[in-house]
Amino acid sequence: DSPNALEIEIRTIEFLGAAYRAQLGGESLNGNRLQGDFSVNLMRRLGLAEGSRFRIQLPQEFLHLFPAGA
Repeated sequence: DSPNALEIEIRTIEFLGAAYRAQLGGESLNGNRLQGDFSVNLMRRLGLAEGSRFRIQLPQEFLHLFPAGA
């Protein structure tokens, strides 16, 4: 198992023009949520939509955490 790897689900998606903003959840987040921005091309190529489940890895050197509402 890879460090910082999580099984997540896309809960909601908002189209922003050049990208989509997704609210991510799942059991591995213990009730917390993540927000991710995905390019239109990536969403199409991977066939991602609300309800899609997949595994992500969050490399420590690229993690930046902000409090909700910041």
